[in-house]
Amino acid sequence: MRDTDLLVIYGEGGGHGSVRVAWVLDVHGHRRVAVMPDGMRGWRERGGAITSEPPGLSSSSYRARLDGEKVANKLSVLHAISDSRVGLLDVRRGQADPSERSRQIPSSRRLGLAERLMCPANLEDLRELQEALLTSVGAGESLIVYSDTGVRASLVGLALRDVGRAAIVYDGGWNEWASHPGLPTEDFVYSNEPSPGIAPEFRPGATP
Repeated sequence: MRDTDLLVIYGEGGGHGSVRVAWVLDVHGHRRVAVMPDGMRGWRERGGAITSEPPGLSSSSYRARLDGEKVANKLSVLHAISDSRVGLLDVRRGQADPSERSRQIPSSRRLGLAERLMCPANLEDLRELQEALLTSVGAGESLIVYSDTGVRASLVGLALRDVGRAAIVYDGGWNEWASHPGLPTEDFVYSNEPSPGIAPEFRPGATP
């Protein structure tokens, strides 16, 4: 594999795995990456050619270069809490039920994204996710996206950047943040204000 190759990432079907691999490659400087959202299942359904022959391999030179501007850490998230120029977007599970999530990173907002969209099984689901994000994220808005472990966040981060929105991923996610008692958290509260085109939105300061 060379760092100039076009890499097409796929799994057996829809899911986060292939998108996560694409995100890891992207933040390490590989510029030519594509994802097949429906994976091998969709390829077979479209009559794509399949072989059991192993590919020919040869030695090559590959250099990974981490792009720190695409990855957030605890310190950058801490600064973002009080920076009105940067938003925090929480895409953890439990978007539709506030009782499932009682705490969050301060100043976070949540979009009521359907679980189907958070695990796109085909290109149509992925496009619908991007359309939903476009209705909820301003063109000039800079975002740090986080989930529990960074997997779902990498999906949303790539989807946002693919449609021209500025988004970086806090890869440590809530699991890392909550494991440090000195880092601030706040109650997660429900807003009756609907998120455009999708489901309820959750914002700090609202009440059920």
